Amino acid sequence: MNKSFFALSAALLLAFVLMLGCAGSSPSFDFEKKSSISDSKEVTLDFLHADWCPHCQRMKPIVAKLASELPADRFLVRSWNEKNMNSDPDTQTIYNNYTALGYFQGFPTFVIGDDYRVGEIPENELKAWVCSKFKAPVPDACKN
Repeated sequence: MNKSFFALSAALLLAFVLMLGCAGSSPSFDFEKKSSISDSKEVTLDFLHADWCPHCQRMKPIVAKLASELPADRFLVRSWNEKNMNSDPDTQTIYNNYTALGYFQGFPTFVIGDDYRVGEIPENELKAWVCSKFKAPVPDACKN
């Protein structure tokens, strides 16, 4: 056996271990699940994103973590992927409405009611903003 075979084997093993570690560490949230305009909770976060946007990709695990920490009976993330603009009327409506209101100015865009944020947001700032929208009593996850 030569050195290149061992180097390749080691590299593949390392890649496999890293994939396993990454797969187990991200919170569960299905960004491809069909969102509906009619779905809402006490606090509904509309997350407008694109697959080609690196800022959106960095925000996805943060949004997923937030969705897993906050109570599902009070908090909802509606995911609006721009790739669905031509195939899903709800996605098209959301983008058109938020563009007309001046909320959608780039990727990613986050909207709660009549308040919005555009661009990457540090995890603690996103969580604080979302938590500020809850009525009393605020969820326990917001107290940290």
